[in-house]
Amino acid sequence: MSVKPRDLYNLTEDELLEKVGNAQPGSTLTYAVESEFRRRVLRMQIESAQSAKDASDAAKLTAKWTRYSAIFIALTMIITAIGLFKSLPSRTEKPPQQSAFEKRFEQEALLVKTCPGDPRYASGPTAITVRIFELDKKLWYEDVDGYHTVAASPETVCDILGVSK
Repeated sequence: MSVKPRDLYNLTEDELLEKVGNAQPGSTLTYAVESEFRRRVLRMQIESAQSAKDASDAAKLTAKWTRYSAIFIALTMIITAIGLFKSLPSRTEKPPQQSAFEKRFEQEALLVKTCPGDPRYASGPTAITVRIFELDKKLWYEDVDGYHTVAASPETVCDILGVSK
């Protein structure tokens, strides 16, 4: 009786061992059963290698998406920082009218009076004294926000500003 390899495909390992136990060493049946075992081992190795390759591909894909996500987050943070920086008001840029006024003020204003400092400020132009200037027949004083007019006479300006003499 001749044994064909396809007859052994559907048998379990126990059934294959039972067939080998009844066969003579070196017989066709023994060779066919050993070949079937080798075929099954090779098929398991191929499936295991394919599973390992699939896992490796999944890990590579995950690493790629992680890298792209990190790049996207970094770019988003940079764009947000640039947007925030651009939206902040610039303290160095003054309107042209204000710059022209300050230049004219520095050249033409006359110091009329000096009042004691404003106790609300620990430093700055009004910490020690408040200087009263006259320009265009108006009285001006400087505080941390710039120059302002005050409707008073030189004698009463300190009282109106709320600083004591």
